[in-house]
Amino acid sequence: MALEGAEWEQVGAIEVDSATVAIAEATHFDAIIAVRDDLVGRRDGSARSLGIEMVHVITGVDTLYPVEVAYTADGSLAGLRVEFVTDVDELDGVWRPLDSISLTSGECLVADPFCLPNEVYWLTLPSPTGIFPVEVFDWDGETLGVRAVFTR
Repeated sequence: MALEGAEWEQVGAIEVDSATVAIAEATHFDAIIAVRDDLVGRRDGSARSLGIEMVHVITGVDTLYPVEVAYTADGSLAGLRVEFVTDVDELDGVWRPLDSISLTSGECLVADPFCLPNEVYWLTLPSPTGIFPVEVFDWDGETLGVRAVFTR
């Protein structure tokens, strides 16, 4: 995939108290709050059926997770990721497709969708616009990270 071997840079972090990380269209902020009770018990994947552009993944642990981005050689945003462990780059796992996300505002949200919106739980980042794949990192039957891929 286009992000293999990319240099990643931490741009922030989010606290997770519901063992769930989401990547969402930033303008769907209010909608996420309105439907979060409907997310309870849902498996990893899209919340599009609830009317919001958001992909969520169960982390298995409540903690502070770094949010990282990678850039292309020309300085464009190539992707963003949240890893649930510190050694994904060393593991013999695979990034596999989970779903896609439509980003239309030029900003995306990385958040714990079950927590109230504030700078501890919700981080807004600039993003390209378009429809982008969201992948999860699988290793030995466990999901250890999530990323949005902005390059083709």
